[in-house]
Amino acid sequence: MVAIQKSTGIIGLPLQEQASDPTAIAGVGQLQVQTDKKAYFFDDAGNQYLLAKATTVSVANAESGTAVVYTLSDLETIGFKVFVLARYEAGDSSAFYEITGCAKRLTGAASTTFVGTPTVTILGEDVAAYDVTVTVNTTTGELEINYDTGVVSTNANWEIVSETTSVLQTT
Repeated sequence: MVAIQKSTGIIGLPLQEQASDPTAIAGVGQLQVQTDKKAYFFDDAGNQYLLAKATTVSVANAESGTAVVYTLSDLETIGFKVFVLARYEAGDSSAFYEITGCAKRLTGAASTTFVGTPTVTILGEDVAAYDVTVTVNTTTGELEINYDTGVVSTNANWEIVSETTSVLQTT
């Protein structure tokens, strides 16, 4: 059974908060909850998988900006799904987007790149000028969501919710 634990931001198997020692899972590998409250799975080859981590960024009254939703480590690959919701501060327009993709980092932030091309899907949009994009920052190794109302002096409230799953090469 899969459960969502909103309090820890971890999405995956039900976990006990006090579980600090690795627990064997049917000889396939080990599941571990770190002090950062992230759940990791270690396979027999020594690869580390972050089961999933949810991040929420709320921005009030902004025309445009950038939100960091994940920072990749060296030798890490992530899959991501991001929802972006906008509501015009002083009017009746709204927008809702879904962004999906895959990114990786070899050694050093400059090696951070997308694997394939991320997809931005407009799920609803009152004003065609609204826009969201996703970028990888090759200075910091971060996955960034860029948002813009596309209209000068038109501010919106933005809610950005991301879910990432990663694998980290440890050998």
